[in-house]
Amino acid sequence: MAWPVGVVRSLAAADNPDLDTAAIAQPLPASPDRYARMAEVRKTTDQAALAKLLTDPKEDRGVRFQAVAGLTDGKLLAEAIARLKAARDDPFLVVATLRLELLDPIVHGRLGDLEMIPTYVTNDPDPEEYTSETVTLEIRKKDRSGQALAFDKWTTEDQRNPCNPGLIPADIDCSALLAELLKNPAFQGSFPNLAREAAVPALRTAAVQAMDPQWADGAVFQAVADLARADPDDGVRLAAIEKVAQFSARDDGDPFQAQTVLIGIAQHDQDLGMRAAAVRHVTMQAVLQQIVRDDPPLRIAAVENLTDNQALLEKLALDETNEGVASVATDKLTNQAVLAKIALSRRDENVRRIALSKVTDQAVLARVVREELDTVPGLTALQHLQDQPMLAQLATGSSNPYVRSLAAANLTDQALLVKIARTETETEVLRAVVKHLADQPALAALAIECRDLEVRVGAVKNLTDQAMLAKVVRESIFPSGENEYEACSLALDKLTDQALLAGIALDTGPYREDVRETAVRALADPAVLTRIALLPGEDYNVPVAAAAKLTSLDDLAKVSQEGKTALVREYAATRRRLLVATIPVSVGSLDQAVMAALATESADPATRGFAMGRLADRETLKKIALEGKSPDMRRAAAFRLMDPFILAGVAAADADPKIRESAVQNIDEPAPLAQIAQTNSMPAIRACAVNKVKDQAVLAGIALGDPEPTVRAAALQQISGSDQAMIARLVAGETSGWARAAAVSHLTDQASLTKLAQEDPDEEVRTTAASQLAVGAQARTKIAQADPAPKVRAAAATGITDQAILGQLALADPAAWVRAKAVQQLTNQAILARVIQGDQDYGVRESAVREVTDHALLAKLAKEDPDAILRDRAVVRMMDLDGKGFDEGDEPVAASPAEIAQDAVVLAEIALAEKDDGVRGDAVSAVSDQNVLNQVARFDADARIRQGAAWRLTDKGVLALIAQQDHDPEVQKIATRRLIELTPK
Repeated sequence: MAWPVGVVRSLAAADNPDLDTAAIAQPLPASPDRYARMAEVRKTTDQAALAKLLTDPKEDRGVRFQAVAGLTDGKLLAEAIARLKAARDDPFLVVATLRLELLDPIVHGRLGDLEMIPTYVTNDPDPEEYTSETVTLEIRKKDRSGQALAFDKWTTEDQRNPCNPGLIPADIDCSALLAELLKNPAFQGSFPNLAREAAVPALRTAAVQAMDPQWADGAVFQAVADLARADPDDGVRLAAIEKVAQFSARDDGDPFQAQTVLIGIAQHDQDLGMRAAAVRHVTMQAVLQQIVRDDPPLRIAAVENLTDNQALLEKLALDETNEGVASVATDKLTNQAVLAKIALSRRDENVRRIALSKVTDQAVLARVVREELDTVPGLTALQHLQDQPMLAQLATGSSNPYVRSLAAANLTDQALLVKIARTETETEVLRAVVKHLADQPALAALAIECRDLEVRVGAVKNLTDQAMLAKVVRESIFPSGENEYEACSLALDKLTDQALLAGIALDTGPYREDVRETAVRALADPAVLTRIALLPGEDYNVPVAAAAKLTSLDDLAKVSQEGKTALVREYAATRRRLLVATIPVSVGSLDQAVMAALATESADPATRGFAMGRLADRETLKKIALEGKSPDMRRAAAFRLMDPFILAGVAAADADPKIRESAVQNIDEPAPLAQIAQTNSMPAIRACAVNKVKDQAVLAGIALGDPEPTVRAAALQQISGSDQAMIARLVAGETSGWARAAAVSHLTDQASLTKLAQEDPDEEVRTTAASQLAVGAQARTKIAQADPAPKVRAAAATGITDQAILGQLALADPAAWVRAKAVQQLTNQAILARVIQGDQDYGVRESAVREVTDHALLAKLAKEDPDAILRDRAVVRMMDLDGKGFDEGDEPVAASPAEIAQDAVVLAEIALAEKDDGVRGDAVSAVSDQNVLNQVARFDADARIRQGAAWRLTDKGVLALIAQQDHDPEVQKIATRRLIELTPK
């Protein structure tokens, strides 16, 4: 996907063999740069530190993925997995479990040492946008071969609330990756042992799933059967039961043997879930009938597999009190008389719905429609009704759009369909009508006039009359969006009549340019094409497209002399000249030979630009990039090529500084980048190149020797912190505060950092040094209390852990920035409450609300704070703690069931009683209680809030009421859509 703001940086520095692993201090330095920290984590071997990083929910997600990859201590991994499971931290739980599986002795014995290589990419959006991520995992052999064994990738897909700030995590599932790993030939024949002996249940499950019943022998079957009966892990047992069922389905196997295992589990196992899983694969009808009679919890599963006892199914469908059993039995019936009896006599709505969906007796269906139209059975009957007079009455007379749409969907009277198409205003009804409408003028009218794209496209698909298709193209009133243009475009694609196409191409009225161009491409008459090529007006694309189809030298000569724009005349003349010289040119497209000649030879800037935009010949582009007459042409040619060495030549020699800088930004090859960074005469160009250089030796040379502070600073920002001695020399010798701060950002020596943070005269240097100090360092407290610059105090406060000191800063520092930073580290709920109640700065109070974990305090704030925005922040924070949302990228905090239940009560109260629409709307988004949603959807004063509640309603009776009575058309439409979604087809 295309990120709104790309933030993808290479971790090449972490793979540099020249880096000194021992130089990385423990605990890991808190680098402010995510990618530098990820590189540091990949190099560490401290297993305890890695485990701590993995399980820290406040740690950067990219860092946590690197941490789990580096963990090789099985005991620490198992402990981390337990903590992740308790915290419901599913993405990292899944990846950590995979890492533990790779350490299994059997896997190690077959494949040797394995390494996990993660890549983490995230967008870096505006604070008002959502954050998405992409995670890749690759499993490789940890030997000289570095053989790749398995790979998978996960990307954020859930963008239902893209306007809500916060992280939307990728849905990570490592099962496919593990399955790919187990396909390795090294595991041939080892699956039974792996399934029995692997320590990690997920690995045993994967081994069971990897077994191929078609190649298995009796010993393998027995191993699977034993696992199905007795494995201590439910997941392994379920996989084994599924595999036994596959053995049962083998053409050459013994189905009785497999069925015996399944029946034994179904009838005698102590675990109801395992019994249910086994019953779903039992095929012996006598056993199933016995279960239906004697085993209530498994009756539904048994009925689903009944195939040859219609009498029993009829009895269950008619007399069974359990709605689930009766529903399944009804769905398997074929006797129309029995189905009709069920449809008319049973009280269970769902059972009747199933019966009515199978009934073919139109009298029965009509009776249900007449007597119960506003119920689920009545709507189901209407979906299958073919009584045309009744359908006509409902399609034209019902006040419910949903009823009209269901009736119209089954109409066959074309005259009536035409009438409805002309008078109906509801989109759902028109969508039903257009599927069966054949009248060509009526279809054309819908394609031209209807506001709904689906209706317009459906109408065009049913159009066959060429004159009507041309009418649609000529008269369509469509918005500018590409998707909305689809109906007109489809009509044009279906148009083949040359006279009609010529009329469209020659009409210089209000057509989109590409409509006329498309028409031109379908024309074949040279006389018509010549007329089009000579058309006046500012639109040169259509005449040029016509000239591109001409092959007659006389026609091209006429256009070259009489064309109304210089571009058209020059294009025709150039095309004619190439034809005379017997240089091959294509017909019907803008030929590359013509484009090359125009781009290099034309004196007209507009003509050169037109040709450049359509030129693809690399040699011509290279010549223009290096020797072009104008900066715009050189830039366009260089960037069309994207050749790093040609771009390097442009960066080194072009007379325009902007072109040189743009060229550098498009180079990715290391060699030309290093050369530009070291030798280019312009500091801005050197700095631009330095920002893309990865070679540490090159960066060090630039940081030590470049005469410009901005270039040195750029190098220092890119440089690795592995050589601390060199970093210290750079800090001591650098005269520019900006560059010195960049060097300090890589410094790890705490004594040096403390001295710089307390004594350096440059505020930026002190700020950077303070942010690099170890979390909890005593020097942070002194700096946060004494430094004159708020920016430095704030940087120091970020790493303070002493709650008393943080409380003092949060309550008393004169700078709001510092108070906010202190608040963000606070866990003391009493102090947070004081800040919320007393701080004069709104931003500080809001930061405090985000740190509250006391549900009672949040409830009080959400209901009583005088500031509506803070009430809303309290509601959102409550949702975050309950795992119902994300607050600007924070991880959800696990709340207890009692807290979640109490919060649900508070949110329901706010949803019903809060006066501010924004606060009330956020509360409604977290409510799941259907009674509360019912009240909101029916009675809330704000239509948008009613809309949100209606989307989440499941009560079809309430939805039908809203669809008929709500005074807001959008609420009515949502209720109608929900009815359609909830009513099975």
